[in-house]
Amino acid sequence: MNSGVNPVRPLYSPSKVSLIEVFFVCFALGSLLVVDLWALFHSNYVFLVIFFLTLKVYFVTEFFNTASYQPRSVTSKSFLIYGSRGNQEFWWMQMLTVVEVLFKPWGEHRLTAVIGAAIAIVGLYMRHLAMKQCSDSFNHYIATVRKPHHKLVTSGVYAILRHPSYLGFWLYVIGTQLLLNTYTNLVLDILILHYFFTKRIAYEEWMLVNKFYGQDYVEYQKRVGVYIP
Repeated sequence: MNSGVNPVRPLYSPSKVSLIEVFFVCFALGSLLVVDLWALFHSNYVFLVIFFLTLKVYFVTEFFNTASYQPRSVTSKSFLIYGSRGNQEFWWMQMLTVVEVLFKPWGEHRLTAVIGAAIAIVGLYMRHLAMKQCSDSFNHYIATVRKPHHKLVTSGVYAILRHPSYLGFWLYVIGTQLLLNTYTNLVLDILILHYFFTKRIAYEEWMLVNKFYGQDYVEYQKRVGVYIP
C-alpha cells in the first residue's frame, strides 16, 4: 500500500562509499594529525610540519565538499589520497618537495613562508567555494554525458573565473612551495600544472561546448576568463 510519502533519496551510494574504508582513512589522518601537532612544538622543520597539516586539510575538505555538495559522485576515494587519476604524479610532487626541504642549500625566509601559507589558504577556500556553488554539476572526473542534474553555473565565484576549482588547486600548490621556500619545486610545479591544466581545460571546454551547453557556454567564455598561469 502506498502511503503517499516519497522515499528519501540516500545521501550517497552505498555501493560507492565503503564506510569502513572512510573510517580507516579518517583514523589514519587523525592519528597523523596528532603526530603533526606534537612535531609542531618539537621539530626543527616547523614549516614542513605545517605543510603536512595543509595536506590533511586538503584531503579532508575534498571528501567533505564532495559528500556535501556532490553526493551522486562521492566515493570512498574522494579524499584524493589514492585511487584517482593523477595521484601518482601528485605524490611524486610531494616527495620531491620534502627532499628539497631536507637538502636545500638555502635557508628559510619567514616572510615568504607567511605569504605562501596565505596563498595556500586562499586556494583551499576558493576550491571549497567552487565545489559548493557548482554543486552536483561538479565532478573530479570530466563528464562526457550530460545528465539532468548538470547545470551551467555562471554566478558566484564562477562569474569571475571559468575554472575556480582549478585555480584554487593551483594556488594551494604554489602557496605550499612558497611556504617551504622550495624554489626548484616551485618552478617544476608551475611547469607541470601549466601542462596539466592546458590539456585538461581544452578537453573539458570542448565537451562543455559540443556536448553540454553549446552557445550558452561560448557566450560564457566571452564574458569570463580562466586566469590560470
